Amino acid sequence: MVDLKTLFKDNADSRAFSSLINLLGPVDNHAVQTKDGGLLLVVAIRGDDPECREEQSLDSVANTCRSALSVFGERFVVNSFLLKRSNPALEPVHFRNRVAEEASKNRHALLLQKGTALYVYDAFLTITIKPEWKSPRAADRLASFWRNPFETFKTALGTQTRIRSLEAEVTRSLRLLHQATNSFIEQTADCLHAKLLPKEEQSLDSVANTCRSALSVFGERFVVNSFLLKRSNPALEPVHFR
Repeated sequence: MVDLKTLFKDNADSRAFSSLINLLGPVDNHAVQTKDGGLLLVVAIRGDDPECREEQSLDSVANTCRSALSVFGERFVVNSFLLKRSNPALEPVHFRNRVAEEASKNRHALLLQKGTALYVYDAFLTITIKPEWKSPRAADRLASFWRNPFETFKTALGTQTRIRSLEAEVTRSLRLLHQATNSFIEQTADCLHAKLLPKEEQSLDSVANTCRSALSVFGERFVVNSFLLKRSNPALEPVHFR
């Protein structure tokens, strides 16, 4: 006899796809708010080519990055991502010397012939600051209470007061996040060439908003699962142009 609870256990334990996306929406031109109350920034980094560099030089770069990361305290979470893209857009490098210019031009033409065989890695850092009430330090969690105990109790009882208190907390966290991130970018300017991405270029934000909007058509009675199927030797259809 088949136990129905066991049969449908995986279906019952599965969560909605929207619950797996932790992004809520943009706060300013760069920061994005998460569902757990945190704030997130995306930084694009492009390190120098380590080829033909001495070990001492690489150690110096590593020490610089390690020192720069110390600006992020216990409330911060820093993650790194590598995105691999095939057939990248190649821009030729120009030189004043005729011989170097001709060599660069020939190399660029050779790389263009390889097409999809080429790929590039894009590196990103996501910097998230947790709200004060989720900080691992007890001092941060109690900071708002010790600043004004009477106001804290008053905030807990009034909706509008609570909203103003949350807005003030977001403003403080956003200022601290930008200060720490800008300090990191300035310290690593010579080795990482970091750049703070605006919300228009944050693909994670745009994808999350699109998926969240599309998945909202499914109510609580629906269960949406995703699958990836890998097929070799696909049928390729030519693209025609006028």
